[in-house]
Amino acid sequence: MPFKLSNHKTIKIATIDLFYLHRLDPNSPIEDVAGTVKDLIQQGKIRNFGLSEVSPATIRKAHTIQPTEYSLIERVAENQLLDTCQELGIAFVLMQTI
Repeated sequence: MPFKLSNHKTIKIATIDLFYLHRLDPNSPIEDVAGTVKDLIQQGKIRNFGLSEVSPATIRKAHTIQPTEYSLIERVAENQLLDTCQELGIAFVLMQTI
């Protein structure tokens, strides 16, 4: 997966604290995305990885490659997202107050 972090130089920071994937590209397997992010973390360009608007199955796939956190954008937490996050020890972050 081609990926370039060019904005971090524009805003004069060496490392991005939290990199979020807000919408998964259906043509990019989450395993490839998580692998690329893992490489960027190992290079010191990113500290943490977050996901939002993905299914519990997608969270599990990504988490096996690179631990992540999950951000709630829509109120669909009842579809096992909270249980999955709790089971995997993933932080559950609200986009804004409910």
